[in-house]
Amino acid sequence: MNEKHKNSKLYILGQGPLKEDLQAIIDELDLNHSIHLLGQLENPFSFMEKCDCFVLSSHYEGQPMVLLEAMTLGMKIMATDIVANRTVLENGKYGLLVENSIDGLEKGLSTMASNDNPKLAKFDYTQYNGLAMESFNKCL
Repeated sequence: MNEKHKNSKLYILGQGPLKEDLQAIIDELDLNHSIHLLGQLENPFSFMEKCDCFVLSSHYEGQPMVLLEAMTLGMKIMATDIVANRTVLENGKYGLLVENSIDGLEKGLSTMASNDNPKLAKFDYTQYNGLAMESFNKCL
């Protein structure tokens, strides 16, 4: 990806047990100018708003709240096509769903970088919250 799009940057937010391993790979491939491990941010939203797109590359998610957050910010979104992501993104209505593989992620990133991505719907978080509360209240 970086070979075709020299100015692209990857910022990885969050903290996990593979951080040191990832940093070692980044160092070994001399990609410190393009890939940045930011760790846990107290308020990631101000950073996310400055990014061109949001990528969720999970193999599994229970309820991907971070997708709802990115949608609320109005971000362009790419996510692996797994059940939870497909559900939140409503089968691609709110974000590009890609095959859950390295090849799928690479093709999706190329699509996002080329601005060739499909027209996505604007997420109405107020309506979403209203429907969620209505659904919750029915259970009471």
